Amino acid sequence: MKHFISKNRLISLSAVLLLLLIWKVISLIYGSEQILPSPEKTLVTVIKVFTRPDFWPSMLITIGRGLIGFAVSIVLALLTGIPAGRKHTIFLMINPLLVTIRSTPVISLILLAVIWFGNNWVPVFIAILTMYPVITLNIIEGIKNVDPGLVEMGKIYGIPANRITREIAIPSIL
Repeated sequence: MKHFISKNRLISLSAVLLLLLIWKVISLIYGSEQILPSPEKTLVTVIKVFTRPDFWPSMLITIGRGLIGFAVSIVLALLTGIPAGRKHTIFLMINPLLVTIRSTPVISLILLAVIWFGNNWVPVFIAILTMYPVITLNIIEGIKNVDPGLVEMGKIYGIPANRITREIAIPSIL
């Protein structure tokens, strides 16, 4: 018979319990629920929030906005990443943009996003800012790392470059 609780699970459970104990002790030291609420107070508040009637509809709307941002990021990343992966010159042209987006703290752009787009579209904008550079760089690397033998075979058989990209490179990055 297998043991239900393995040594690894026991260690993980012990670590969680230790963190909860440390949290409780620190909250007692501060003695202020506003600065650091206790774990049990936090749990009660989380349960109250999750059981509010407007929580789940709001959560679904937020998830939807995040998915819209993800979809837009994928489309933009495909449109810029594939050409940049094929031509080093194009990569050199978009790399400064990617570096700038990745190095700018998102928190510094949230207020501007509220002014530019209003509250409803801020999550979409932030999702695009955080996902677009990562997805683009992965697509670029995927295109660069396509099996050269397959590309060479396509060239030998006289297949146009755009068809090699569409039928060899793009499936390779998926």
